[in-house]
Amino acid sequence: MTELREFTITSMLQESAKKFANLVALETFKDKFSAVTYARLIAQVRSVALHLMRLGINKSDKVAIVGDSCPHWGLGYLAINMAGATAVPVLPGFSRDEVQRILDHSEAKAVVVSCKNASKVTGRDITIIRMEDLFVIPQQSLESFDGKNFKDLEGYDLKETLLTLNEDKELSKRSPKEDDTASIIYTSGTTGRPKAVMLTNKNIVTNAYECSTPFIKIKEGWNALSILPMAHVYEFTI
Repeated sequence: MTELREFTITSMLQESAKKFANLVALETFKDKFSAVTYARLIAQVRSVALHLMRLGINKSDKVAIVGDSCPHWGLGYLAINMAGATAVPVLPGFSRDEVQRILDHSEAKAVVVSCKNASKVTGRDITIIRMEDLFVIPQQSLESFDGKNFKDLEGYDLKETLLTLNEDKELSKRSPKEDDTASIIYTSGTTGRPKAVMLTNKNIVTNAYECSTPFIKIKEGWNALSILPMAHVYEFTI
């Protein structure tokens, strides 16, 4: 098992990338062209995290994620954590009103959103990042959004920037601490309106770390199929 310096999501990613650099970390089911190795993943996470900082996302700011599970869902979450911000995963089945309430309540400053869910977040003063390609969509492009053409709106790529030494040092200063809030999870609302649950980096990583050997003896190179929405903390922890 990989030993961690700190029980944070960013530390876990960094250690995994060192140990498993050439292994596939994420891919879409039955789409080999979508495969991303651990080395590629951490490079893209660093790039997106740097751009989040440039977009004005400060430490502990909230960034929402609204969309179905896919590699870019995970990549976006990891970048939010590396930037020292707090992820707000939103169940993709929530209505527009529910999503709007969550964005307001969490005071999210940006949102990573899929084409399918774009109409739930547009029309707000918030930075919008398209999940399918991790492009930020400027306000002037959003003005031409007709409810169906989100995938065609012009933007710029956040995930392909090679960091300079100074940028890497700047990003390192944002690294989260164990007791920093990693996620604010909103419950499914079966007993009323969704309620916010705050989880620290240590909450999430300790659960993942302690369960990775005693219950299922995971072996290097295995594939794990994700079925539940990544916004479920149980699925995310796995």
